[in-house]
Amino acid sequence: MLTHREVLKLKEWAEKTNAKIVFRFKQYPYQLVIEKMIKSQDRDGRTVDWTRAFGTKHPHQAIASLPIEEIVIIYKDTGEEEKISLKQLLAKIS
Repeated sequence: MLTHREVLKLKEWAEKTNAKIVFRFKQYPYQLVIEKMIKSQDRDGRTVDWTRAFGTKHPHQAIASLPIEEIVIIYKDTGEEEKISLKQLLAKIS
């Protein structure tokens, strides 16, 4: 899956491109969001305490341990949304 280093690269990429990367998980009430910060949100987009959403897991561990439903990139400048696979996402940051 993703390494800690790749998650940090995603964060840098999101900052540079003014994008928001949202990892939604199957049958899980919380999502992982990477933008200027890495945070957890509920399905309605409200920020939730990290430990409530993912416990003691680091972001790369949360992504590896939960089945991914979809990954969405939201470009804040245009409001455009792009659904993408993990493989495509990693290719973008390389």
